[in-house]
Amino acid sequence: MGVRRPPGRRAQILAVAAERFHRSGYHQVSMTEVAAGVGITAPALYRHFRGKPELLDRAVRAGLEALAEGLRPARTTADLGAALAAVAVGHRPLGTLVQRDARLLPPARRAALRRELRADVALMVAVLRAERPELTQADAELLCWSALSACAGLSYQSAAPQPRRAEALLRELVAAVLAVRPGGTAAVPGPEQRGEPGREPRRGAGTGP
Repeated sequence: MGVRRPPGRRAQILAVAAERFHRSGYHQVSMTEVAAGVGITAPALYRHFRGKPELLDRAVRAGLEALAEGLRPARTTADLGAALAAVAVGHRPLGTLVQRDARLLPPARRAALRRELRADVALMVAVLRAERPELTQADAELLCWSALSACAGLSYQSAAPQPRRAEALLRELVAAVLAVRPGGTAAVPGPEQRGEPGREPRRGAGTGP
């Protein structure tokens, strides 16, 4: 009878690998280091994954699968914000893995990842345009890509945020991005509408777009 592997071991390996790649960079991380982080030997790690390229590929894919799973049931822009925030916090390395390290993957895999991201954005665009039918397809796509990029920014923060607060802030950020009107203004109330005292513009200062 073979030795039974602990449940969730592959997911544990991918989480450790993603964190190591995120913090140190793909080229600076060895399979031995990943194995040590999981508490297994390097030969045991190779029984799960053939090498670092597969680890990187699977780590990115795991994050994108979580993103797609979160976006599929979304029916409102608030749902989109909740899904993006949850993935940004729960899969924090994903931003740097996609934007920095995924370029090291074979061309076929990079193309597949781009298709997955475009499919995620298409889901977001459908929800956004249902709430804001005045938006063109191009404007809606730009806002959705911007919301994704804004949430990916958490991956580049050196301090580890408190998860619940980070998710709340990211939900607000996504809501603000998706509320922007074509032309650069946000569809949010100004100080006067919120009952807050306004400021006189400085002499010679422009009022913005």
